[in-house]
Amino acid sequence: YQKEEKLVLHEKKSQLMFPVLKKVKQGLEDGVLVRKIALDENEKEIIKELNLLTAKSVLYVGNVGENDIEGKSEMACKVRDLAKSENAGFIAISGKIECELSDLEEQERIEYLQTYGLNEPGKYKLINSVFNLLGLITYFTAGEKEVRAWDIPKNTKAPQAAGKIHSDFERGFIAAEVIHYNDLIKSDGYPDAKNKGLVRLEGKDYIVKDGDCCIFRFSV
Repeated sequence: YQKEEKLVLHEKKSQLMFPVLKKVKQGLEDGVLVRKIALDENEKEIIKELNLLTAKSVLYVGNVGENDIEGKSEMACKVRDLAKSENAGFIAISGKIECELSDLEEQERIEYLQTYGLNEPGKYKLINSVFNLLGLITYFTAGEKEVRAWDIPKNTKAPQAAGKIHSDFERGFIAAEVIHYNDLIKSDGYPDAKNKGLVRLEGKDYIVKDGDCCIFRFSV
């Protein structure tokens, strides 16, 4: 019976995969990048295990001059248009500014960035762009020994976010104590934030937000 069941499941999977693979194959034969082929979320999930090169997200990074930090030059616009035509991302960063920032102290970096009207170094812009392109967010956990950041897909519910740490956390999930990072750093520690009512107790349907600090309650 188990053997027959496996054959049936395999056949069902093949029936789902075939039309998607046929669509992708036709697109590739027509010279279309996989990420430009119109696929719904289920179809993308089906081909995910194939690890097709042109299905992967791409980010173009334009190295621009100090006078073109917004990437409005003719060359930068050409690269931006190319990225758009390939369903890829694009950001402009000045390598010279980044190099000079690396030699400055923190306060000097802030002042130097302000002279160009920038709020943050280009490397942070790059990291944020990559996270957005991949559909990822970060949440935090903290204990006596360490503080850790965990990367998860957007729209991940609390139990699955907890499972990123350990499968037992997801399996025995009860609830999560949640406070946003910005609220936590404005408080005088976690107990103070809790006394101010900034810590919320969230259940299984809570969607973890970027910058959340979480303490998971579980029982196995």
